[in-house]
Amino acid sequence: MDEIVVACQKAQLANPAYAGVNCESIFVRGRIRDMGYPELSMNYWIWACRGGRNGSDISFCEEAVELEKKLGAMLKSSMKLDTWGT
Repeated sequence: MDEIVVACQKAQLANPAYAGVNCESIFVRGRIRDMGYPELSMNYWIWACRGGRNGSDISFCEEAVELEKKLGAMLKSSMKLDTWGT
């Protein structure tokens, strides 16, 4: 299942939405769900909301962890307060 998550993360990084809070991860979740993995998409979302930190209940490979960091950094760079409302 890690390969599905990684493929969806890479696809989102290649075509980001820059739409708002947790947006890139929510689009990854949607990609996973649309591939026919609703339970995996929910587990990914829970994991992403924890900041991509592996736990005893949900964990993904190291590549997924690193890609989640990139998705988070992309979000932070797009959410500058001085650009809101412009």
